[in-house]
Amino acid sequence: MTPSSSPRRAAQYLRMSTEHQRYSIEHQEAAIAAYAADRGYTVVRSYADAGISGLDLRKRKALQQLLADVLGGDAGFEVILTLDISRWGRFQDLDESAHYEFVCRQAGVGVEYCAEPFENDGAPVSSLLKHMKRIMAAEYSRELSSKIRRAKRLTAAKGYWQCAEPGFGLRRMLVDEQRRPVQILEAHERKATSAYKTVLAPGPPGEVETVRRIYSLFVVGGLKRTAIARLLNREGVATNTGRPWDNSKVHRILVSRKYAGIYVYGQTSYVLGRRMGRTPPDQWITAEAAHEPIVERWMSDAAIRIVAGRQVRLDDASMIECLRGVFAKYGRLTSDLIDAEEGLPCTEVYRKRFGSLVNAYRLAGYDPTHRQAWIATVDRRGQRSYVRRNTGELLTNDDLLARLADLLRRHGRLSRSLIDDAPELPSATICCDRLGGGLAKVYAQVGFEPTDWRQVTALNRWRAGRCRPSSDQNAPTGSDAG
Repeated sequence: MTPSSSPRRAAQYLRMSTEHQRYSIEHQEAAIAAYAADRGYTVVRSYADAGISGLDLRKRKALQQLLADVLGGDAGFEVILTLDISRWGRFQDLDESAHYEFVCRQAGVGVEYCAEPFENDGAPVSSLLKHMKRIMAAEYSRELSSKIRRAKRLTAAKGYWQCAEPGFGLRRMLVDEQRRPVQILEAHERKATSAYKTVLAPGPPGEVETVRRIYSLFVVGGLKRTAIARLLNREGVATNTGRPWDNSKVHRILVSRKYAGIYVYGQTSYVLGRRMGRTPPDQWITAEAAHEPIVERWMSDAAIRIVAGRQVRLDDASMIECLRGVFAKYGRLTSDLIDAEEGLPCTEVYRKRFGSLVNAYRLAGYDPTHRQAWIATVDRRGQRSYVRRNTGELLTNDDLLARLADLLRRHGRLSRSLIDDAPELPSATICCDRLGGGLAKVYAQVGFEPTDWRQVTALNRWRAGRCRPSSDQNAPTGSDAG
């Protein structure tokens, strides 16, 4: 085609997945530039998804932005140039790929594939070839996914670690072909060559000792998971994430076979980036003596047996009754309180069973909507105020500070959860917006000055009911709380 005298404005879309480095961003740009020069296009905008799979739209921020600009009606270009069908996407539903191209074309912006042996002109032969190319792109991903799953299962059967971060008390270690140690991988580090494999290894001595103590307290000492979490928080024992201990964190350690040196792989199934659910136990891959154990085998077996003996599947009515018990005990319901309560299903179970935590709260007789009881208004001078929805009460800055000061006097501290749970106050987010700045500035205006934010967070959780009511005169202060 002969270039026109006035070049048409075009945008280029580039995508490179980690599995296909031959489709580098630079190579795509060069091919598109040659195509644009030959066709008389001027590339005025570029959208790039680097290291992103083409299976769906969820993680492809650049393509999302491209579609938003096109559908906004003022894209500033007439055509989208991309290397080929596979760069546009390897969608498993072929209609999805066609849909995104259609909405662009409907908005007056065409899509052209620079390296395909056909013109995207809507002709029958071109449409047939384009559909076949989409089938090939999707099938390539399916075949590659199947090969990777088989390879991971074979490698896992030899005891090589196939997952991401190993969790508290363990670290990933590179080994060579003779399983000789090479180095310990830190968080988020990846091996540089496929010649090395990854196995688990004991972590820092402090974490290893904490894991052994958890098993001993649970199996030998007979302590419940919540009591163990409270004890660790009181002693200031840190988790690998920096967050306080709770029932779920202790539970995950007690039921995991990896602490006994056993690697169990394939308990959940992921196909083409989507979680398919739990896999039947007879399909799991189990590698005995895969790495150096932290606890003895008999103790791991005993912990799993005790946990299984305490697990009872509750019907909906029983789950709601358990929530009412927590509500009666603490006067409110939060995800932290639910996860910390021994014998209670975790918050994820409640979400799946009742659709959301709010639905479960309401069935238990707890209405958390007081946090949304305040609505924002703007006066004639453009200043924002907050009015209580039901009564029309206007909340001024002085009123807000006075109520925060009263909350501080009652509890001896301030926290986001305390503010959110106070019916006389709007949410902590609204308080920050109203008074300006973050929570630190809000605290300073009422005379509350925490010195160590990590200690304050642990203290807030401790006083929220994990150990004893906040009114207890013997409760620890911010300096001695874990």
